[in-house]
Amino acid sequence: MNWDLYLFKLADVIVIDRGNASNKQLATVNLLTCQVKPNAEDEKSFDLTSNAEDEKSFDLISYNKTFHLQAEDKHDYLVWLSVIINSKEEALTMAFSGEQSTGENSLEDLTKAIIEDIQRLPGNDVCCDCGSAEPTWLSTNLGILSCIECSGIHREMGVHISRIRSLSLDKLRTSELFVAKNVGNNNFNKIMEANLPSPSPKPTPSSDMTVRKEYIIAKYVDHRFSRKTCPSSAKLSELLEAIRSRDLLALIQVYAEGVELMEPLLETGQEPGETALHLAVRTADETSLHMVDFLAQNCQKAAIGDVEMSACGMFP
Repeated sequence: MNWDLYLFKLADVIVIDRGNASNKQLATVNLLTCQVKPNAEDEKSFDLTSNAEDEKSFDLISYNKTFHLQAEDKHDYLVWLSVIINSKEEALTMAFSGEQSTGENSLEDLTKAIIEDIQRLPGNDVCCDCGSAEPTWLSTNLGILSCIECSGIHREMGVHISRIRSLSLDKLRTSELFVAKNVGNNNFNKIMEANLPSPSPKPTPSSDMTVRKEYIIAKYVDHRFSRKTCPSSAKLSELLEAIRSRDLLALIQVYAEGVELMEPLLETGQEPGETALHLAVRTADETSLHMVDFLAQNCQKAAIGDVEMSACGMFP
């Protein structure tokens, strides 16, 4: 493969400059939403401890294009991967705090502060499903807190339904907290439990696992109790409006009504085949990362540009 020379500048974006070509072109890649990974064509490149001489290529993936890049040698390859990944984390940290990070300790302090903010959100003092006090298990894709018993059932449903992490046992990244920081148990249940029948099937802290499981599957898989607000013909329009207005609760409402999040948007002015995730990534900034994160985590597969990647690969 022939490689062209590119120059980079890291700030809020990566600037790619085809430096010594006659038809000089610039491209910018948003650090908040890009992905960097070793080149899949080079099997050895996944082993970062290998001494292979050709282990120096990687892909930089934006919403509409993949840049195939090669460093001068293995050392530069590892440096570039480290710099880009760390810069992404820095950008995500700044999106949360609005300030410049000063290193690993400040990042850990910020993550701890965000978790404390999440725990103070309305309804987060009790389990989202059974009401047990002081829940410590986070569903990163739904932005809710649950107790250890209910979280076990969330795990059984699979990560395509709920991605469970411990607030106390796992080392959470700031990128895993975007949705939770903007949802909370009360807001989520106003949508997902709006149509509970009477008597309510909602479990209590003393309920056995059978009762919990039946309820949780009905709530999260079947969306049996969710609020219904828009006719079928308007659901894609509601999805588009939620993205444009950067309204996460409106997006969760559309999700609750069973809209296929990867359905191409049909509105005039959208790019052919563009989905809600494509639009959210294309227009993303520090005020809309929770929208990108919710869509990325709740779409089982997402086609970004000419690369198909799992949703969990949106952030390092």
